[in-house]
Amino acid sequence: MRRSVNILVLILFFTAFFPALGYEVTKEPGLRLKKDILTQNNLLIEQAFRDSAERYKEEIEKLDYNPGNISEEMLQAAYFSYLLLKIKYQTTKYEILKIHYLSSDNALVLVKISVPDIDLLIQNKDFNNFIDKKLNERLGSAYSTDIEKFSDREINELYSLTFIVISETVLEYAPDIKDLKSRNIEIKAQKSGGKWILEDSIFNYTEF
Repeated sequence: MRRSVNILVLILFFTAFFPALGYEVTKEPGLRLKKDILTQNNLLIEQAFRDSAERYKEEIEKLDYNPGNISEEMLQAAYFSYLLLKIKYQTTKYEILKIHYLSSDNALVLVKISVPDIDLLIQNKDFNNFIDKKLNERLGSAYSTDIEKFSDREINELYSLTFIVISETVLEYAPDIKDLKSRNIEIKAQKSGGKWILEDSIFNYTEF
């Protein structure tokens, strides 16, 4: 009985501190990599994806969408672009499916990219109600007023502001988005100076 208990404790310890990989690891025929080196490389490649996402976030935060000395239209366009980048960052999810080692310093990483399914999202009743509520709050009577009563300039201003409000609302609603669509892509990774570097970003494969 004691022996069985000891074995169970060892199994639990191993599982807690060395969890099973959630992805497949393969290598080219004839390529020799020690198990500890392979494990270390896997962890470093995972970190490379996290670092890549963090750099993307930092680049967004550095953007100056209110530089001054520009027209209101240009300011709105800059802010709208900033919001789209924020939406891309917050709504893009990724999952490593497979790491295939081409050599000791090169690998192909199969990744599942998941983003909001726009076609399903715009049919979502809760989402549409949320959008309507925010538009009413921000635009007031202008949102429900017959647009034919507006001048061309007022219509353009209303459209621009509407796009911004919708983008801000999507950003706020992002944690509740459940309708996603996915695609698998391959990203090359290369080891340099003891670190693994990705040749591409997961955010280059999204629709926003």
